Amino acid sequence: MKELKKFFNRLFVLSLVLIICISCNTDEPQESQDTIDSPTVDNPEDKIEYYVKYESYVSIPSSKYITIAITVETEKGRQSLNVPRTWEGVFGPFNELTTLYVASNTGGYNENMTSCTGRISICRGNQPFILKAEKSSKGTSYALSYTVTKEDLK
Repeated sequence: MKELKKFFNRLFVLSLVLIICISCNTDEPQESQDTIDSPTVDNPEDKIEYYVKYESYVSIPSSKYITIAITVETEKGRQSLNVPRTWEGVFGPFNELTTLYVASNTGGYNENMTSCTGRISICRGNQPFILKAEKSSKGTSYALSYTVTKEDLK
């Protein structure tokens, strides 16, 4: 009987030690008070990263292939491109709020017979593009700009 009592006492102590060890062992790192009180520097909510899509549609009464000179604001700065009459291009990622810009100049065509449309859309990450600015004009050119705000990127 004494042996059985010793066995149960040892089993109880061993069980108690196991329970304490298991409850103290966590896989999560413990945060110090300094970590809790200090703000996070790399908060993903504060990171600015977005893409811009420019669209340009130019109607010129001509059956031959014609390129249009456009100027766009890209993540590398302002660039001039020669593009087809119907064109869209995506640029980015942009890492700061900026003023986006697209302009075309068809030059040399009958102003009364030419019409132009430009569009600026933006998106954050894999979200769909949202139209932010559009301009149509009768004539040989257009210029369009849009300033991106933090509200646009929510």
